[in-house]
Amino acid sequence: MFSSLRLYLLGFFQIETLDGWDVVYKKNMYGCGVFPDAAPALLDDAGAYECVEGTTGLGWIAAVYFVLVVVFGGLILPTMLIGIVAISFEESYRRSEADRQNSIDSEKLQAQVLMYS
Repeated sequence: MFSSLRLYLLGFFQIETLDGWDVVYKKNMYGCGVFPDAAPALLDDAGAYECVEGTTGLGWIAAVYFVLVVVFGGLILPTMLIGIVAISFEESYRRSEADRQNSIDSEKLQAQVLMYS
């Protein structure tokens, strides 16, 4: 399945988005000959699926790879991204509140200066 960069990127995108990753997994685990229905979404120039006849699957190597990629890339990375965005929003909110408070304090100070002068 990952015989070209184009197929690798497509397969990796499918795995990361958890959209059809099981089809990519089965094709890599069992091979094109055993699981021919697992065709990539991209077609070659002739309109046929790119699958080398007689290729065998990678077996447990594919299973370990897919478990690691699905767990880390599909579940852990999005959670980390959401956490980073939430922390950034919180820091931005705190800075804007501090700026607003400083602005209010400076307006009060200017009003007091004008009142006593």
